[in-house]
Amino acid sequence: MRVNDHTGWRNLDAASIAVDPSGNAQVVWQDYRNGSWEIYTALRPAGGSWQTSVRVNDDSGTAFQEQPSIAVDAGGNA
Repeated sequence: MRVNDHTGWRNLDAASIAVDPSGNAQVVWQDYRNGSWEIYTALRPAGGSWQTSVRVNDDSGTAFQEQPSIAVDAGGNA
C-alpha cells in the first residue's frame, strides 16, 4: 500500500512503521522529492486512509537526513 502522497518520481527509502494499541499507524521514511534526503511522516488512523505526508526535519540546507526510526508508547505518542 502506498503511504506517501508525492506524485512525481523520486527515491524513497528506509521506512519505519509503528502501530499504537488503538490501531493507528504512523510511518517515517527518507524522501528525495526536493533533491536532498529529508524525513517525512504520514499517519493512518485505525480504519482510515493514509493522511497527507509531512516533512518532519527542519534542516534548511542540503545535508542528508537519513535512517529515520519511529516507535509509539501505550498512549499512542510517537
